[in-house]
Amino acid sequence: WRAAQAPPSDYTVFIHVFDSSGNLAAQFDGQPFENNYSTRRWTRNLYASYDMPIQLPATLSAGAYQLFLGVYNSATQERLALPDGSDNRLFLGQVNIAER
Repeated sequence: WRAAQAPPSDYTVFIHVFDSSGNLAAQFDGQPFENNYSTRRWTRNLYASYDMPIQLPATLSAGAYQLFLGVYNSATQERLALPDGSDNRLFLGQVNIAER
């Protein structure tokens, strides 16, 4: 992450995992750095990198899944739009889950 400016609010990051039918299969929502570094404390041009673990259900079927990333205001639940205004979540790619 790079903060182009100091964020005016606390934000929560989410990762959503969708199956091939568009159903939400798993998700992670959390404040940066496991709730230890609120975005309200970020400064302009701060660079931040951290892991965001996502727990996949044990019943998850093998197949292709799409990953999306987004950010929302923790107080209002309003999602932030992408810089180009095209959407409120970023497509990260597709992953294939093998049989267990």
